[in-house]
Amino acid sequence: MGKTGFIENVYANQIAFGRLYREKLKEQVEALGYETEVVGKHGMWEMPGVPVEAFSGRSQTIREAVGEDASLKSRDVAAWIRVNPNSTSILKSE
Repeated sequence: MGKTGFIENVYANQIAFGRLYREKLKEQVEALGYETEVVGKHGMWEMPGVPVEAFSGRSQTIREAVGEDASLKSRDVAAWIRVNPNSTSILKSE
C-alpha cells in the first residue's frame, strides 16, 4: 500500500533523469574540445555552428502541426499520430 515500483519512479522522475543524462553528455562533448551552450530549460544544450535543423526533421514536423508554444502533451499526441496515422485509439477514452 502506497508502494510504487521501479518503473513508476522512473516515470515520475523522467525530467530529472533526462537532465542528468544531458549534463553528462555535455561534459563528455566538452571534454572532446567542443563548445556547448545552454539553450533551454531542463538542461537542453546545443553546439554553436552545428545546424539543428539537419537533425530534427521529425521535431520540425511536429512543431508545424501543433505550434511552437504547444504543451508537451500536445507534442506527444502529434508525434503519436505521425507514427500511427490510421489509428484513432488515442482519441478513445478508456
